[in-house]
Amino acid sequence: MSFLNRLKESASKVVTAVTEVLADEETSAARLKICNNCEELNRRLRQCKICLCFVDGKTKFQNSKCPEGKW
Repeated sequence: MSFLNRLKESASKVVTAVTEVLADEETSAARLKICNNCEELNRRLRQCKICLCFVDGKTKFQNSKCPEGKW
């Protein structure tokens, strides 16, 4: 197998791994909208006051959950 083919194969595996971990853009946007309207959001830090996550990042992960069950 040539170097280029190995590189393509490796890149394909990385893309697959990322898509399995990250939520799609529509889901991420919907979650972030909920967080932005939540009274538990520290707006200055963009951090949840309950679980202390940074919502701009947490909402992008497929298996993440709101500690209040809002999403």
